[in-house]
Amino acid sequence: MNHSPRILITDDDLFLVCAYRNLLARDVDLKVDLATSPKQAHELMSAHHYDAAFFDLELADPNENGLDLLSCLHETSPETPVLMMSSKDDSLTIGRCLARGATGFASKNENFLPGFAHAVHRLLDPGAGRQAG
Repeated sequence: MNHSPRILITDDDLFLVCAYRNLLARDVDLKVDLATSPKQAHELMSAHHYDAAFFDLELADPNENGLDLLSCLHETSPETPVLMMSSKDDSLTIGRCLARGATGFASKNENFLPGFAHAVHRLLDPGAGRQAG
């Protein structure tokens, strides 16, 4: 990529939002927009083009979830890779996310935060995460 990539992270868990900010703060080449509600996410998606997006599947909004945000983003930017995130990591939930167009899925388990920065870079450059062998 010749420009500084811009990503959107939408999660209603304020602890995780702070953690995302801290984990990615050292990456000066990365522009990170954080949303804590679908409304904020829509405003940001209207204002910017994103190189990747990360949506929490289960947002506190009773009318909209991460899959709705995925559909909205792909209406205007179908090439943007999206990683869905959830503590529900059963095969039905993962399959539903992938069927709706998500590039991948991350389980919000005890290994989630330590690997998050790596997941961001893998989504931005899928070839970078592959090892020869």
